[in-house]
Amino acid sequence: MQLFPYTPKVASPAGPRILIVEDQAPIALHLGMLMQKWGYGIAGWAVSGNQALDAIQYYPPDLVIVNFKLQGHMNGLELVGRIQARWQIPVLFFSGIDGRDLPSMLFQRQKVQFLAKPIQPKQLQTSLSQMLA
Repeated sequence: MQLFPYTPKVASPAGPRILIVEDQAPIALHLGMLMQKWGYGIAGWAVSGNQALDAIQYYPPDLVIVNFKLQGHMNGLELVGRIQARWQIPVLFFSGIDGRDLPSMLFQRQKVQFLAKPIQPKQLQTSLSQMLA
């Protein structure tokens, strides 16, 4: 039985593992392919906040990338708060909404960064390398 929509059989042996939390399969797969190309392992893919929390508990990643809009009752902003309350895992939060509309406390946390959609690959690569340094 598979716990999450996508749980890789083998993660990249040398690279940090990243959990992708995104409810749209094409976007999640594209992000995963880019990150694997850059040497990162994919810890899994979750489509809801509850799946993401279960995934982190089951197979802790080195970083979580979270979209604002998710399946279920929990949005990405609430998920970021729950992750930060329980674990010291960096979170890369992305959304199509304007970052100025997000609570300022989100950006005061040391291990949270925001990217606006559409995500540019170079911008994503730079953010990942900074957060995992």
